[in-house]
Amino acid sequence: MLNRPKAKAPPPQPPEDEVEYDSVPDLREHIYRLAHRIAQRHELDRYLHSWDHGVGYLIELPAMRDVESGRPARQWIWWTLLAVSEALARDAHRQHLPGNYELPHLAKESPDTVRSRMGSPVYPRIAMEFWSDPSVPDADIHDFVQLIQLCRQLRKTATERNMDLWEG
Repeated sequence: MLNRPKAKAPPPQPPEDEVEYDSVPDLREHIYRLAHRIAQRHELDRYLHSWDHGVGYLIELPAMRDVESGRPARQWIWWTLLAVSEALARDAHRQHLPGNYELPHLAKESPDTVRSRMGSPVYPRIAMEFWSDPSVPDADIHDFVQLIQLCRQLRKTATERNMDLWEG
């Protein structure tokens, strides 16, 4: 009787946060899922929406009742998700935003409304009160680092393909 070759074990799969995605839609989907996971932990997920442009998501200004929870980390989470989304980054991007996405217009026309609800993004304070605070869960720090890495990978992929992320 002939010996059958032993079945090869499948190659080990890298952890999800080390997977390289090749397509812009796959990267956007993964970025959205990760941003949603972060937002969900801080009860901001109802304000985060998937989008097929930019980095793959947009975040709305939360209702006042959701901000007045006595959880200051929630404001830092929101500001960081907003910054990473790039929705307010450039005027040229605004023409590609959905018509019902009001935050860029509100931030430009009535910045005091945004600041009164979400505070001001004093970035040195975010380092002291959020990123370096030992009470912030490691999962938040890990997920934000991964989110930024994925956004960088998305931009590199788009550049290699001569693609404008804001046009599609």
